[in-house]
Amino acid sequence: MVALLAPVVSFATPKHFDSITSMMADFNDYPPSEGDFNVLKEKPLSVTISPMVMPGDGAGLIEKELQKAVVYAAYRAFIHTDATQITITSFPRELNFQTHKSLFLKNKSIKLTLTRSDALKNVQKYLEVTNLSELVEENGTTFTPGFKNCCYLPEGHPGLKSFYTTLAKK
Repeated sequence: MVALLAPVVSFATPKHFDSITSMMADFNDYPPSEGDFNVLKEKPLSVTISPMVMPGDGAGLIEKELQKAVVYAAYRAFIHTDATQITITSFPRELNFQTHKSLFLKNKSIKLTLTRSDALKNVQKYLEVTNLSELVEENGTTFTPGFKNCCYLPEGHPGLKSFYTTLAKK
């Protein structure tokens, strides 16, 4: 007798935080203590996020880092907090290794407002998910390979740039 087994997919409950600031501090990808993440307003939620870039980084690389930071902040907020809407302004923090100083380049910013329901609808265009919690692995914090490849990595399908453009359309 041969038994065929279907893969079992289980999703852990994502780690939950009472505030987006505590979430960002815990994940430490954009440390609030360094000014890379700030809450401007709690209701409706409005934040800034600043990816690190280097002097001489081209406009394309900076744009990619800004878009990646926005996708990160939006989906982390909806997966790990009770936020129902978020406005994210992203501008780069340029680090000069020679002087060990950084400068926030607010003149190179992008801004996006997104609701939880729109975040789910947009990701469902590319992934078969019914809930945003399905975008993290069983450890409750790591983005799934499907989400990374679809919506977070530049080389994915549709890729970061196309996914960000989808989110930015009103």
